[in-house]
Amino acid sequence: MPGHGDNSAETAISPRGAAPTPGPRCGYCGSPCRAASTHGALVADSSVIDPVDLARDGRRFVVACSAGHLKSLVDRARATWAAEELWFGQLCRASRQHGMRDAEVREIGLRARLSAANVRAALAWNATRDQPTLILPGGQIVPLPAKQLVGRPRKRRSHR
Repeated sequence: MPGHGDNSAETAISPRGAAPTPGPRCGYCGSPCRAASTHGALVADSSVIDPVDLARDGRRFVVACSAGHLKSLVDRARATWAAEELWFGQLCRASRQHGMRDAEVREIGLRARLSAANVRAALAWNATRDQPTLILPGGQIVPLPAKQLVGRPRKRRSHR
């Protein structure tokens, strides 16, 4: 799908079975980028979590065949940024670290260097997804709000 992921390592397919064109492809339209006209930028992407280097979280390099397509990629990245998604990804990474196997999410959040408010926001973001993550990569159960687990909240009975 155009605009999702860095296509710079892919090979462009030429029409009519011609030899593939090596080199980067535009992250917006998928066209091969010619060396003389390739544009690139580091964009914000809250879904990117580096397996090791925290400093690389939330950033992705994109290439485009024109300045206009690069601007579209940058604008799309800004519009889709969700800090809560980044924080949830950081929780997932921290869940795999040594000593976290039986840890509670609060402890994992501390290991991920997240505040308690950021952990709550990350868990709330996860709960709103179509298919929320139920188990972190380290095997820990993800707490979901009660209404998420039951389906819909119960009405309270009034006591008179």
